[in-house]
Amino acid sequence: MPLLVRAEGRVAPGRGLAGWRVVTWLLLLFAAIGGVQYINHGSAVWGELQRWPAGDTDHVPALQRMLAWDAAYLLVAFVIIVLCAGVILRQAWARSALRVAAVLLAAWALASGVLLASAMRALFPADTAVSLVVAQLPHSYLLALGMKAVAVPVLLWLAWRLGRPDVRARFMRRR
Repeated sequence: MPLLVRAEGRVAPGRGLAGWRVVTWLLLLFAAIGGVQYINHGSAVWGELQRWPAGDTDHVPALQRMLAWDAAYLLVAFVIIVLCAGVILRQAWARSALRVAAVLLAAWALASGVLLASAMRALFPADTAVSLVVAQLPHSYLLALGMKAVAVPVLLWLAWRLGRPDVRARFMRRR
């Protein structure tokens, strides 16, 4: 009888809630939200670009650089969406590609977080109390810094977890 109880209490492999699946879904959602933001910002920049004459050397180059960044970020967001969808569908090609993308995203979040923190530190003298700095900063800076601080270990964990043999075994190879 104890053998039967043990067999009923076990969850079959591949069933249940896996953290790597939840993180993959969240990454997909964040990439989709980011993509919509890049499209909106890019269309606003495009509209502003149309207002200036082509020979304007003050505004046009800066707007074109902004548009190029929006296009690059949109492309990265699309690639992340495709990779996440592939992992959700358990395609082997997407698992290894998302591992690389997660490490690259973690490196980008770390580098941009350090730059953001140093830029915020440069705005205030060294003797300013932390509470005064926090009170004077826009909440978006603090939110961005906090999200980057959370994203780095989560993305590195996802890359590590997708490489584990128990997770790797759940993915299908192409025929």
